[in-house]
Amino acid sequence: MPTDALTIASLRDPVRLKIVGEVDVDTRKEFMQALAQTLGSNGDTALDLGGVSFMDTHSVTAVVQCANRLHEEGGRLIVHQPPNSLRRIFELLWDGDRGSRLYVSGERGEP
Repeated sequence: MPTDALTIASLRDPVRLKIVGEVDVDTRKEFMQALAQTLGSNGDTALDLGGVSFMDTHSVTAVVQCANRLHEEGGRLIVHQPPNSLRRIFELLWDGDRGSRLYVSGERGEP
């Protein structure tokens, strides 16, 4: 299997998505479908990005939109171990401490 292939593991109790690989134009639809399945879970969702080597801007936006929808439903999206480049983007633009609906936790270095 190529190292950039997308792998998504989903657990329901508690809701958790683990993403491994690249999220780009070729894999974005699969990623967005997995995010959509977390909606309506009535609680927090963990999104583990520890194995992500690349995520395009459309997918980053989808993560934020999912976080906002989960907030409307009474939950939170908690992003674990994003690559440093994504961590900086999330924290600068959408971190929960600054009034948005996205929460970032965990440590991870660049791939």
